[in-house]
Amino acid sequence: MDRTDVPSASVIWHARAMAETTDALGSAPDTNNASEAKRRLDKHGLKRLPESPRRSPVLRLIEARKLRA
Repeated sequence: MDRTDVPSASVIWHARAMAETTDALGSAPDTNNASEAKRRLDKHGLKRLPESPRRSPVLRLIEARKLRA
């Protein structure tokens, strides 16, 4: 599934039957094995959050002093 076919967030997934949900997501209860994990990793890549920008130690010190004042 790429970003264009991601299921809608408005769908109430927990209220649907398991078979209906797995069909809609292109999955099945017994497909969580190593080959399926590899296929999904190859297709979607690693699940990683983007790194937040790092602030310099000097800026952090200035902010900390502002909070104390």
